[in-house]
Amino acid sequence: MLQRLKTEHRQILRIMERIETTLFPANGADVVPIGEARWETEYMLRDHFAFKDAFVFRVLARSGRPKAVVTGRRLQAAGATIRQAYRNHLARWGPADMQTNWAAYRAASLDMIQQLRDLIELEKAELYPILESEAAVERIPQASFFGSRVAAAG
Repeated sequence: MLQRLKTEHRQILRIMERIETTLFPANGADVVPIGEARWETEYMLRDHFAFKDAFVFRVLARSGRPKAVVTGRRLQAAGATIRQAYRNHLARWGPADMQTNWAAYRAASLDMIQQLRDLIELEKAELYPILESEAAVERIPQASFFGSRVAAAG
């Protein structure tokens, strides 16, 4: 689970870097590659947040560990906020709007990219250690049942 999360974070950051490079012509850019990257980001984020909701945050909620539960809920809410902000960004900035007001689009896009990066950094700092400890807990051998043959053989 943690490995998949790390892989998806790297993929999202690569897409953000690609988008960022398209944003630096001073007087506008070709909106086709920007549009392709925006929708690639949308699909990646949709799948990424669905994975986290279905697996990561569900595991944390059921862990019974107060810190894991609280952190999971807080990061899930932060992710939902960013996800909605990205949807709003897509709705606000269509191709015509990008070209008409390039400077504002570029500033809004750079801000959105930074929000996504900040969320990933927050998850690296707070979620990765919890998931590593959850994985360690899952690997700890369970105590033998009283009188089991395994315990007697040991």
